[in-house]
Amino acid sequence: MDLINGKLMKGQNSVSGAEEDRISLLPDSLLHYIISFLDNKCVARTSLLSKRWSHIWTSIPTLDFQFPDNSSETTKFMDFVDRTLLLHDFSSIKKFSLHWFWSENHLNACKINSWISAVKKHKVEEISIFLHQLLPGSIPLALFTSKSLVTLELNIQPNICLPVYISFPMLKRLKLCEVKFSDEWSNGQLFSSFPVLEDLVLECCTSHMKNFCISIPALKLLTFENHYEQEDCLKDCSLRIHAPSLVFLTYLSGVPKEFILSAFPTLVEAEVSFLVDEDCYG
Repeated sequence: MDLINGKLMKGQNSVSGAEEDRISLLPDSLLHYIISFLDNKCVARTSLLSKRWSHIWTSIPTLDFQFPDNSSETTKFMDFVDRTLLLHDFSSIKKFSLHWFWSENHLNACKINSWISAVKKHKVEEISIFLHQLLPGSIPLALFTSKSLVTLELNIQPNICLPVYISFPMLKRLKLCEVKFSDEWSNGQLFSSFPVLEDLVLECCTSHMKNFCISIPALKLLTFENHYEQEDCLKDCSLRIHAPSLVFLTYLSGVPKEFILSAFPTLVEAEVSFLVDEDCYG
């Protein structure tokens, strides 16, 4: 099937010699899987194939929006995302991805908020946002109180601060990049709203907390990486890790003022490397 050119490959009926559209006879779930390998613009073009396909593309559970090759298409890109979400039916959206990497052209913050609010109404399970711009953006607070999210990945520049109130009762995988942690959270409060979290990745995050506590009983995989020594001055920070179910640990960062580690009876593998910067630890 050539979805890019809007053509359907049809089988030959051995009895009558008539062409048979076998692809369109497949169940929705299988068609969704097939077109999930295409980018969203190609998926939208499948609506031209037939009435059946006009329904298929508006019910696809995976929405992946990538930045265009030409920065002059910023407005068209935002209009396309608006239209896609507007036409999407009420079936559940499993995954929503937004990747944008233009310094001079910025996505409208109000539109980003409306997109995230829209997919939340569809009980989205996975959200991945890669947003690098010169001007500070904003992420709606409603994102951090989701009852349906299972996977969340945030990589946003300039750095964002997490809200004080967070609630993710179903979240199992969390990856935070370029996030600032501050003393707005009390010791142990930061990750207390992740009761079933199993996989936590903190990458290039900065901490200005005197007590940085990772206390997650269900956690199995923990990755703590920071390659920027001068932004990772942990000499005044006490790092506490309480994860009795931990299986894999990766730590590549600065040396904190104090390490407080609980027992790891299920630990299988650990990789620990300390980055020492003279300005921080000299």
